Amino acid sequence: MSLSDLASLGSFVSGLAVLVSLVFLYFQVRQVNQQVRQAEKNQQAAIRQGRTATAVQIALTATDRELAIASNKVALGAADLTDAELNQALAISRAVFFNYEDAFYQHREGLLDETAFAGWVRTVEAGLAYPNRRVAWRWSRNAYGVEFAAFMDGLLYKVPVSRPDSSVARWREDLAAELAGAQ
Repeated sequence: MSLSDLASLGSFVSGLAVLVSLVFLYFQVRQVNQQVRQAEKNQQAAIRQGRTATAVQIALTATDRELAIASNKVALGAADLTDAELNQALAISRAVFFNYEDAFYQHREGLLDETAFAGWVRTVEAGLAYPNRRVAWRWSRNAYGVEFAAFMDGLLYKVPVSRPDSSVARWREDLAAELAGAQ
């Protein structure tokens, strides 16, 4: 075998080694991409879980008897509302608004997808339909980020006000309607 044959063979082996390296690199990059996608899914799940845990904690806090009575008095504009009861209801509203703000900025940073954000917006709009929540927002809006405040103000003017009514009376009517449909 001549020197030029050996050089050709060496060149061939070198080319083959480069090809094998490229194939191996392709599979490594593909695996890394799959790991990144899975890490993103895990991060999204952790964010959703955190948002849900916060919302559940706020809801459970609102079930405290004293706080529930205060919130109802505020919502219905009761004449015997005390300063302490108003402060209790405003504290719950602030907790809700801080939770809203967190979701707003998570969406802006790409951590909350469009489907979840659209559902969140519907939830915010439902809350802003109540006069007490609207007043609570106006009273506390300066405590939040400028972009979030502008977003909330936009929703506030878009969402029509609902007249507060007795939840118990409405519940009984809706329950009766459901029971009538079951027969």
